[in-house]
Amino acid sequence: MQESINRLIAQSKSAKPQFAANLNTWFLLDKVRGEKTLPAFYQGGNSGLIANIDYLVMGTDHADLLEASPLLIKLNHTQLTESLYQHIQQERSGLFIQAKDDNILPHLQYLFIMQSKEQGQVYARYYDSIFWTTLQLSLADQQSAIWGNLQKVYTLAPDSNDKQLNFFNWTTPNPGINKTTTPPTEPIYLSSDFVEVNETIQLYYLLSKACYQQQLTIPQDRLSNALLNFRTIVKTGINQIHLLEKLAKLCIEQNNLALIPEVQQILQQADLPDYDKVEQLVDLYKGN
Repeated sequence: MQESINRLIAQSKSAKPQFAANLNTWFLLDKVRGEKTLPAFYQGGNSGLIANIDYLVMGTDHADLLEASPLLIKLNHTQLTESLYQHIQQERSGLFIQAKDDNILPHLQYLFIMQSKEQGQVYARYYDSIFWTTLQLSLADQQSAIWGNLQKVYTLAPDSNDKQLNFFNWTTPNPGINKTTTPPTEPIYLSSDFVEVNETIQLYYLLSKACYQQQLTIPQDRLSNALLNFRTIVKTGINQIHLLEKLAKLCIEQNNLALIPEVQQILQQADLPDYDKVEQLVDLYKGN
């Protein structure tokens, strides 16, 4: 758990994507999450921003998903308004991509289907920041296939009180690739390592959001413990952010909650609503 978080913390971050001026730029929009993001591309100072839009599934065997298909938005420039950035951050509605090649759609369509040991072939939401981050932190032997002819990807970092750390900047391990490549015949394989790291990264984003809402900072020497405690709580089914944020301070300050009988007694009451469990946990440590 800690290794993947340490690598993520060390990853290049910035207030806004550090776009390379000599590359083509796109925003890959999760249309399901980005209800306010798409209209924002046409509003205010963003007039003329869009060069063209492609449906990710158009021309594939998955055209029946057209209505919910992610949108690949080619940008004429990278001077986005603050309002548009805010919508993207609030909805976690996609990621920015840069490439020398102008034709990245075939590769992005290739990534849409991946192979899972448990589920077989699955639709992969790699255009979500957490998913892409997990791909980068877990599948070292498949990075060439993951990147294809892409050069840079910019994903949203976890919520933070430091507004200089909004985006992660990822760069291909194959910088020499500058033209269209034929996607591999075999899909990306989502290994057990991917599943484990994905769970950790999701917990980290969730914990960061809860701490952000409470204006809390996680000391580095307490991060591993806080994630362990957060996992203990989330595994019981308590996953609503307005409840979890009430437990953020407790998760940071207390040692392994899974080993405390009083905590387990509260969490294991099947007939007790989540809200009441949270209130009892808060009361248990009130004044500590």
